[in-house]
Amino acid sequence: MSLSSSADIMSAKRNRSKDEDESNSSKRLKPDNSLNKSDDSFEKTNSIPKGFFDDPVMDAKARKVVFKDPIDEQWEQFQKVIAEETHVSQNIIEEDIEELQIDRNIEEIEEQIANWHKVNEMQKRAEQIHNHLIDNKDNIKREEVTDSDSDIDEQELNVFSNWRSRKALNHN
Repeated sequence: MSLSSSADIMSAKRNRSKDEDESNSSKRLKPDNSLNKSDDSFEKTNSIPKGFFDDPVMDAKARKVVFKDPIDEQWEQFQKVIAEETHVSQNIIEEDIEELQIDRNIEEIEEQIANWHKVNEMQKRAEQIHNHLIDNKDNIKREEVTDSDSDIDEQELNVFSNWRSRKALNHN
């Protein structure tokens, strides 16, 4: 080995020692941070596991969490589900009521249409009867006119038919 290579090795060692000193100084500045992290992990790892105590209330107190009774949680979930189902049921009932009202309205409208058809038929029938009565009155008047003509003819005929009478023909 030459002197230049041994000098290189020595400078490399010095550089390494400088880097190690700098990293050691940064470690010296960070020991508080690393201690805090290790304290947190210490608390987490040394905490009492869930279910350590038989009494769930004591277990929750030891772990420093709020105790939630499973029966109360189930009751709240049950009430939420019932509230949702009640809402769904109310919506279905409202839809059914609307459908029934629509069907009832349609039936009433169809019944009114049928009644209006009956009224129209009755009006047409009344008009026909009225026209028939007017025609009959006209026919009766015509018959009366022809009857009055026939009455005159009968009177004239009666005069001639009374030929047996002793009276002579009266000329008026």
